[in-house]
Amino acid sequence: MKYIITEDKLKKFLKREFGVDLTGDVEMITSVHQIPSVFDRYFSTSEIKRYMNHYGPMYSVRINKTGETFLIHDRGGNDLYIYTSLGYRINEEIFFERIGMEPIISVMDLIDQYYKEED
Repeated sequence: MKYIITEDKLKKFLKREFGVDLTGDVEMITSVHQIPSVFDRYFSTSEIKRYMNHYGPMYSVRINKTGETFLIHDRGGNDLYIYTSLGYRINEEIFFERIGMEPIISVMDLIDQYYKEED
C-alpha cells in the first residue's frame, strides 16, 4: 500500500514525532559572502567559490535547540558533504542524530521541505 504525504503533513509529522521544525532555519547560499562566519576558519573563499561554481549552491541549516549550524553541499550522486560548525565532515546518519530524528528521508529532502525560495 502506498501513502501520499503532503509537504504540510510531513512537517507536522516531523514536529510531532521528533520535535524537528526547521522553519526559517534553512538558507540557500549562492555567494561566499553568505557563508556563516563560523565556517571562515575552515574554508577559503577560493575553495567555496570553486565548490559552488562546480556543484551549485550550498545550504546553511541552523538547529536552534543545540545552537549548531551545518553547511550542506549536494555534489551529486551519493556525494553529500555535511560540515559542522566545528569544521568536521559528518555523514547523514550523524546529522540526523544531531538534530534528533530518525533518517526517514534524505537530508536533501529535509532541506527541500524547509527551504523557501525568495520571490
